[in-house]
Amino acid sequence: MVNRFFKNDLVRAEEICGKSLADDPYAKSPYFHFTDWPVVAFDIDHTLARYRLDNLHKLCYDLVVKFLVDKGYYSKETFRPFGELDLSYAQRGIYFYKRKGVFLKLDEEGNIVLAYSGTTLMDLNEALYKYAGSKELIAMKYDPFFREEGADRNEEPVHCFDDFFTTGTIYLLMELVQKCIDEKDPDFELPFKRIMEAYNFLFAKEDFARGEGGFFSALKENPSEYLYTLSSDFLQWLKTLKESKLALLIITNSKADFANFVLGFVIGEDWRDYFDAVITSAKKPHFFTLTVRNFYWLDGFEQGEVVKPGEYAKGREFCHGGFFNLKYIIKAACGHMTPRMLFVGDNLVGDIYACHETMVCGVIGVVEEFGSERSSAWGPMLGTKSEPSFWRRKLEQWTTGIVSSVETLTRYKPDERIIYSSPEFHVFTYRYFKSDLPTRREKVPLVSASKRQIAL
Repeated sequence: MVNRFFKNDLVRAEEICGKSLADDPYAKSPYFHFTDWPVVAFDIDHTLARYRLDNLHKLCYDLVVKFLVDKGYYSKETFRPFGELDLSYAQRGIYFYKRKGVFLKLDEEGNIVLAYSGTTLMDLNEALYKYAGSKELIAMKYDPFFREEGADRNEEPVHCFDDFFTTGTIYLLMELVQKCIDEKDPDFELPFKRIMEAYNFLFAKEDFARGEGGFFSALKENPSEYLYTLSSDFLQWLKTLKESKLALLIITNSKADFANFVLGFVIGEDWRDYFDAVITSAKKPHFFTLTVRNFYWLDGFEQGEVVKPGEYAKGREFCHGGFFNLKYIIKAACGHMTPRMLFVGDNLVGDIYACHETMVCGVIGVVEEFGSERSSAWGPMLGTKSEPSFWRRKLEQWTTGIVSSVETLTRYKPDERIIYSSPEFHVFTYRYFKSDLPTRREKVPLVSASKRQIAL
């Protein structure tokens, strides 16, 4: 079943190179190493650029509240200061069932394990009775991502909080939905639309140069309050990859000016020396899923002229574009006419799922929750080994492995065979967790996923 999100624009591997990753001998190998891939590409936000999440959540919360008050949607007295409740409920992978005003967490099979109506914790049996049979939630098991692209596009019935920028206001949304419940206002979607409108305003890409919107100006004024810098060990590791004849790319949705600012802080002003090509304003997930999109040269930090066939070797910085034509940039960078690459990114939709759907790429998911999950009202994002969450199983299916930070990768040489998982790097092969394997090499039969049924 093809996800509705990609139903008209899925790039098939046969269109690109005549084979899928399933036919690749490396994909069937019981080990992993970086030199299996001629190209390694990185996202920026929450990948190369790791944010100080508590500060990021507070900044986004304060700016969203200011927007809602300034627009006259709510009075200032409606809101409280940012606090521990907001941090406790900030978790990726939570779903908001809009017309019901319900927030949901799912188990490995897509069944409801936790439900809040507004800020009220629901009895599980009641939640299952009311919502488990709804066509929207049944479809969600097979179509887990619903992603609007603006405040004017909120037609999907369920929203997934898939990035760190918006999770800090989950509890704020829960409170506004509870306000609707208390006032017997059935329009539970309205608070969501207003908060998404706020985020569209705060993160308008043109605002970085203008210093508007609040988010970019705060980041420019004090980047160390919101961003970590990359270690010298990681920068040396990047050099080692290049010495091993791997082409290194950046593929980011950020505009060129913001990418230059962030990488200049986390790496240094010489950040371009570490990469063979840089693609900004990529518009993932569509970068991976639209069959043909033109690349453009940069004119300063703005879009310039379209890159014509045969011109890709004339520069290293591009914007827009799509996966189908990426092979020409790769050829200019390393001489290989191949779309095969290992992508390192964090976003559950734009990076991990979309890149997986190309069927010729490997994915290392940067899942910060994997490192040390804070105490959460939702429980661990990934669940536990005995009771894995929906997202643990999806990451198992869609990624080559997961790490909590790109810094973890410095522990592995480019040609080192990574056979078994460690507490820092989960390697996924054959649809099971390597950490569940015995500690010595032997054949292990596949174990089917649990068929647990939750009784009503």
